[in-house]
Amino acid sequence: MAGDFWASSHYKHWLFAPQYPSRCLSSLPEGQLFTEEEYQLLHFHYAHSIIRLAKTLKLRFRVAATACVYFKRFYLLQSMVSECDPELMVPTTLVLASKVENMHDVNGELVVREYTARHFAYGVEQVMEAEYFLLQALTFHLVVCHPFHPMEKLLDNCAIHGLKVGHLAPTAWAMLNDSYYSGVILVYPPSKIALACLVVAAMLTNIDISDWLSTLDRDHLGSLEAISKDVTNSYHLRAATTSAEFERLADVLHKHIVDRRVAHSLALRQ
Repeated sequence: MAGDFWASSHYKHWLFAPQYPSRCLSSLPEGQLFTEEEYQLLHFHYAHSIIRLAKTLKLRFRVAATACVYFKRFYLLQSMVSECDPELMVPTTLVLASKVENMHDVNGELVVREYTARHFAYGVEQVMEAEYFLLQALTFHLVVCHPFHPMEKLLDNCAIHGLKVGHLAPTAWAMLNDSYYSGVILVYPPSKIALACLVVAAMLTNIDISDWLSTLDRDHLGSLEAISKDVTNSYHLRAATTSAEFERLADVLHKHIVDRRVAHSLALRQ
């Protein structure tokens, strides 16, 4: 898996320096309308929408995870306000991810019917058009190397070294799944994300894995503190934010989108 990652388009085209997403935001209209924390909360909101829609459609979490990554990649350089409404991109990323993950029984009509967000007012044709726009923005690089297999290997290795993974594993998997709300997948290799989530899980469950960590080479431990901090900060920020605040931010964004469309329409008439 590690070898596959270093040869993949994920590594070659879609892995960035930690500061890059913030620099991208500053060049978009959203950077003038929302604080960086508010923009992060908007991403949490739409990641939750993707994951919830995937559950409604009874899709594997991997499909939702791939869709979340496509969503984050898309909005690195595309504007939520002026280029593509994120409410349209939620079902669109899930349709594309379903194809990539070989869930061929999922179609645009089904996804549109099941997506019931307040500000979603699009049809199947618009989702299909948005899918091509998404493919172009991704430069047709659709490979996503997830941290799921690395997590399995790490837990197996922990068990070999005598750690009680029965208590550790559920929390580690929960932290890994939660990492898709954050942007760590844009910045760090999947193997390091898996290790960071395992370390955070060990702290939360009061399981001492220091002896096991000492058996890992230095390359495995690089960026571990930064990733762990990103994952935990994301978790705490999301937990501290009420559903009303998420909805408020989505409403503010929707108003900016509508206002921009009205202004554009009036300009065309003049």
